[in-house]
Amino acid sequence: MTGAARSGDRPGMDGPLLRSALAVCFLALAAATLVAHRNPATGYEQSVYAGTPLAVWIGLEVAFAAALIVALLAGPGRVRGAAVALGGGATTLVAGLPVVRGYHYYGGADSLTHLGYAREVLAGELSPLEIIYPGIHSFGVLLTEVAGFELTHSLMLVVLAFAVLYLAFATLAVRLLTGTTVGTVIGAFAAFFLVPVNHVVTALNPHPITQASMFFALVLFLLVKFAFGDPDHGTFAGAGALLALTSVSVVLYHPQQAAVVVLFFGTVAAFQFARARLRDATRARPLYGQTAVAAAAFLVWIPFHGAITRQMRSIVVRMSGFLLGTSDASVGSVVDQRGASLTTIGSGIGEIFVKLFLVSAVLSALAGLLFLATLWGRIERPHVDRAVRYLFAGLLTLGVFGGLHFVGNLSELFFRYFAMIMVAVSVLGAVQFARAHGGREVLSGGRFAAVGLAVCLLLALSAATLYSSPFIYQASEQKTQMQLEGYEATFETVGSDADPLGVGYATWRYRHAVYGPTGLNWSSDSVPPPVLRGNLTSHYGEGRYVVLTEFDRQRETTAYRGIQYSERDLARLEQYDGVHRVRANGEVDLYYVSGG
Repeated sequence: MTGAARSGDRPGMDGPLLRSALAVCFLALAAATLVAHRNPATGYEQSVYAGTPLAVWIGLEVAFAAALIVALLAGPGRVRGAAVALGGGATTLVAGLPVVRGYHYYGGADSLTHLGYAREVLAGELSPLEIIYPGIHSFGVLLTEVAGFELTHSLMLVVLAFAVLYLAFATLAVRLLTGTTVGTVIGAFAAFFLVPVNHVVTALNPHPITQASMFFALVLFLLVKFAFGDPDHGTFAGAGALLALTSVSVVLYHPQQAAVVVLFFGTVAAFQFARARLRDATRARPLYGQTAVAAAAFLVWIPFHGAITRQMRSIVVRMSGFLLGTSDASVGSVVDQRGASLTTIGSGIGEIFVKLFLVSAVLSALAGLLFLATLWGRIERPHVDRAVRYLFAGLLTLGVFGGLHFVGNLSELFFRYFAMIMVAVSVLGAVQFARAHGGREVLSGGRFAAVGLAVCLLLALSAATLYSSPFIYQASEQKTQMQLEGYEATFETVGSDADPLGVGYATWRYRHAVYGPTGLNWSSDSVPPPVLRGNLTSHYGEGRYVVLTEFDRQRETTAYRGIQYSERDLARLEQYDGVHRVRANGEVDLYYVSGG
């Protein structure tokens, strides 16, 4: 690969027509943003996609299509850069739809607990240093204090900020490794796929694992710049200091992901040491000091947080038991469980794999081809070949480490590391995609059509799965103001020492969101399906409160297709003797069930 276009390339089409088209499409993107903002959500929406006006999606499609076409046809220069910026703006709008459309909050389960932590920090009831991963909470509180936003809004802005950071630095990492502007284009569109989002663990909501995984793009960019930079262009003086600072910062976003960084750096450093012993004249700048800094930050932080220490000890014990054959844990139990549920509603693992992981699989295949190219000595630029070898060494270790988590009760943890691995895979896959057309800065007609079609299809699939929706058999994680207010009123009714039963969804997360999780229980019951379909009052020996929300209704009847509760089951709740509705606000209904 070379930085200049080959002599046989036709010149880029940088004329007035492309510039005019770009200008029109920037206006289309602006119009789409305005339409989205002026059509806010008025209640719970089962899907971000269905709730967003059609005009917004048309504007986004026009913007993405124009960005791709102009970026591939234009030669190096401002027009190509503007096209990439247009695509980045469109991706930012998609990632920011909950903010632009005025959602009160977006995120369930863990995200509700993190909202509670941020409330406690904002109120001065909890020091950020007492939280295992205070990064996003402190960021959200800062936005609230400085800009005066609602805390829920600030946390959604934090999510968007990390998504934009990922887009920028994943793209720049590809540019460093290709040295071409067309490589930048391909890297940008690979970043637009947002492959760290997998919905098994990570999602576009306030969630330290997700934000730490996206932050890894910055760490990776600085690693490439510091250790494997192009000798023809050198590196900036502060690269090492910034790399140390960012690797330490990962600890504050999530210590487990910081452990991944330490493992990654350590593997690269070990590989460097081995090559130095072989007197390899092309070795990169040593990563020993950076590894020591990252490891020291991790080791200093975790002793102050017993929860993470206990969790890591549990992981080691379970993995050791599996390797030694003393554990009866099954491989991929989470996948088995979810596969059984999908089969019940007429889907299956194959379908959900295509929807959630086909884009990741394509990028992984491209990265694999790049690895083979390094083995066969097909990469012409020495610093690129060196960087790819080192990065793959780190990825191999992470792959083995993550793979060992694909065991029994640890299966879900695998997808935490998978998200981070995919950041590096996305970069390396884009590098191979750029190599595939021989380093030409402008694509010929046939190549242009093939690349354009492939990117459009992958982009459409990735965009369709960025948010939970019935398309992937999940309900939207939108939380309306009425829903949170309804839960707050519910907790005032039932008292501070008891959780009401949820219908298919435990309610303790909402207690965390309202009051903060410190000192509160971390689990409670939900109504099992057979009970709701039978005699509800006779099942409980004493009176219980039951909460039924619009979110519950949409989730059970639309996303889950009635697998647990049908529309009839939910509608006849009040018809049971001894079941009384205590309060309702249009989104949250509270019932009292007399004991049998």
